[in-house]
Parts: sequence; C-alpha cells; structure tokens
Amino acid sequence: MPETDRDFQMWKATTSNLIIKRMGHDNEQANREETTNISCSLAKQVLNVIRPYLEGSDEKLVCDLQSMIQLSIDLDQDICRLRARYKWIFPPLEESVRFNPNTMAVGTGHVEPRSGEPVNMIIAPALIKQGKQTGQDFDVENTMLKMEVTCMS
Repeated sequence: MPETDRDFQMWKATTSNLIIKRMGHDNEQANREETTNISCSLAKQVLNVIRPYLEGSDEKLVCDLQSMIQLSIDLDQDICRLRARYKWIFPPLEESVRFNPNTMAVGTGHVEPRSGEPVNMIIAPALIKQGKQTGQDFDVENTMLKMEVTCMS
C-alpha cells in the first residue's frame, strides 16, 4: 500500500501496466492480441446500437470503429506510463451544462456562444493533467484539451 501522496500518484500512473501484467500479458504481442479482441468486441457492440441509423457497409464501419477503439486503448496505455496524472472530464448526465470558454471549445465551423449559454451536446471530453513528469506538483492542474461542445442559441 502506498505510504505517501507521491507514492500513491506513482502507483496510479502505472495501474494499466500492473493490470496487464496481472492478466499474464507481460509481452507486447500478447497485450496487442488481448486489446485487439477487446476493441473488436466493443466495435461490434457499438455497431449494434447505431445500426438503425446507418446506411452502407457494416464491415467497413466495424473496422473503423475497431481502429478508433484500439487507438484509444493505446493512448490510455501510453498515458498510464507517465508519472503525471491525466483525467478525462465528462460532466454528470443529470446536470445541465453551460458554456465556459475557459474549459470548452465549440466544434469546427460553429460560432462560439456567449459564456453561460446552454450546451446541447458534448462531442469530446476535456483532458486535464495533474502534476509533472517528475512526480511533483500534483496540486497543479493544466487543461491539455478543452471539452468540445455544440450550443444552439
């Protein structure tokens, strides 16, 4: 069990790697096979949900979805190897969200709304970084990516 905040943060930074090792996937090839199976399964589940709204080939969409999911898994594994803490921020579903230009940006081609206007849809979460790669300053937060949203006036 970690004894200090610094130890705790360092442990959190390697959680994904610890889980992968615990599952018996120490080598990169076994890890890649496991994440490929996971991304394929998730892609098929997403396709089942969105199929009624689609036109075109399921096969190409499954490949595209699997590729996006695999890239997300790879990104998570890379982020978890870092000492700084990164977190994705989604507002709670039950709360109405208001536009905040300090933490949000509108999608490409949209006009930026005034501060406080209602947010209609969250397109992508914010990415917040806590601390430095040295394992220090975990009380300092930096916005790496603003939350991407749409707003209708």
